[in-house]
Amino acid sequence: APIYLNGVQGFTGIGIIPNIRVGFFGATGSKIQKTNIDIDGAKLERGLEYSLSLTGFNVDYGYVPIKSLAILPGINVGWGGLTLESYQGAKEYDWKDFNTKVDSLNFMNRAKTTFSFIQPSLSIEWTLTPYFMIRGNVAYNYSFALTGDWEWKIHEYSNLVNVPKAINANGFSAQFGLFLGLFNY
Repeated sequence: APIYLNGVQGFTGIGIIPNIRVGFFGATGSKIQKTNIDIDGAKLERGLEYSLSLTGFNVDYGYVPIKSLAILPGINVGWGGLTLESYQGAKEYDWKDFNTKVDSLNFMNRAKTTFSFIQPSLSIEWTLTPYFMIRGNVAYNYSFALTGDWEWKIHEYSNLVNVPKAINANGFSAQFGLFLGLFNY
């Protein structure tokens, strides 16, 4: 299922290398799936939240076929984090039971990992004014662990083993962005 990410990006041209620009970016977002269930008369909510964060650097090559329009193939590289949280609980819970009551109906699990990524991309940018630009972008994120094996942790300190390889940060992305700055194409 798609995940919506919010983020920021900054970039600048390199004067000594024509048509090349470098930048940095950060984005984060999450997706929650939940359902209501009934276990032995107890009305509960069960959910799973998938959270993703990306931080990195980018290099783009700009081709300007006509004034105000730029086509930019590029590459993004960086690091990120992936968090899975599963929970089940009653709709209401008394504060006095927060750290004292343990039962099988109410639980929360959190698993985390970090990764590196390479992301080839293609952007099309249109400058509406010298100070305002819109962008459409498509990319594919290839995620990997630098150690060769994804190291998942559950509850911050325990190793989580046998995590399916299909749970990763690989995937297609589409982006729309509004940019403020000085644009000279």
